[in-house]
Parts: sequence; structure tokens; C-alpha cells
Amino acid sequence: MNNHRFKSIFIVVAALIATGCESSGPTTQTFSYVRLSGIDRASAFSAATEAMRENHDIARIDRDEWTIQSVPEETEEEVATPRVGDLVGAARTVRRVVTAYVTGDHENAEAWCRVVIERNESNEHNLFIHDMQRDDTATFTPAERDAATTTEQNSVWRTLRRDKRAEREMLNTIQSMTTGSSN
Repeated sequence: MNNHRFKSIFIVVAALIATGCESSGPTTQTFSYVRLSGIDRASAFSAATEAMRENHDIARIDRDEWTIQSVPEETEEEVATPRVGDLVGAARTVRRVVTAYVTGDHENAEAWCRVVIERNESNEHNLFIHDMQRDDTATFTPAERDAATTTEQNSVWRTLRRDKRAEREMLNTIQSMTTGSSN
């Protein structure tokens, strides 16, 4: 009986591992999308690339993964959160990152878009980085604490929200480029 139970558990675990290893693509929870009937995937990808170029600098185009990502656009804006700096109107550095993804086949495609607004929380992170340690003595040199890396590598960005209006505008542009119509 134990041997049978072991085999059953092994089969369940193997099935979970096999199904859990699929690549995670976009979902309606994380992206906005538009279905492009009668448009092949390659044409939709070209339109998505062109739509991204209209308003953003492109950081990465991955034709194998069918993704396009913009260069993060940093600005300063007042953010309404319950923090002292926010209550007095101190500007915070935020950035917008646009990601486009194309799925489908040679007959139909779907264009997916996500526009994420992130806030730079490097100062807050560095201020409280040692709070979770048991020993508060300085045991690292400055180079070891910063790991001798660039400011960008040491930056901590927290996602605030998605800009669904900008996502829809980009998808409308892609749709009009491929089909000649928009929603």
C-alpha cells in the first residue's frame, strides 16, 4: 500500500512540475489586449514595433519571444500616498515602462500591452536595509555594501499602478495600423 501511495504522489508531483514549467505569457490580468482577426503574427509584431517607436524609445526587441520593451521614461511627480514626503508635496522620481507582446499564428494574432508606473524607492530601501539583521555593527566596507555597481543596478523600483488608458491607446494604434480601424 505504501508503494502504491508513493507512486501516486510521484505521478502528481511530476504532473505539477510538467505543467508549471510552461513559459508565462501575458494574461488579461496583467496586460490589455486586442484580437487581430485575419492578421498574421509577424505583421502584428511589425505594427507593435512601429506603434512603440511613435511614442517611446525602444530598449529591447526580442523576435524569438515576440516582445518589445521601451526604455524607462523617468519623470518627477507628486504621489498621493500616506508618507510624510508625499503629504508635503515632495516630488518623487517615477518611471513608465511599456511592454508589448504578440501572440497568435499565421492567420490570427493578439497584441498585448502593459504600461507600468513605478516609483523609485532606493532611499527608503537603503535607509531600512539593515533593520532585518541581528547585528547592527558595520561589518562591510562601502564597496561591499554597494557591491561596486552602478546607480541603476542599485535602484529599487516599486510598481504603483498600470496606465490602462495608455495601454488602450497603443493597442488602438496597432489595430489601426493592421486593419485600418480602431475601437
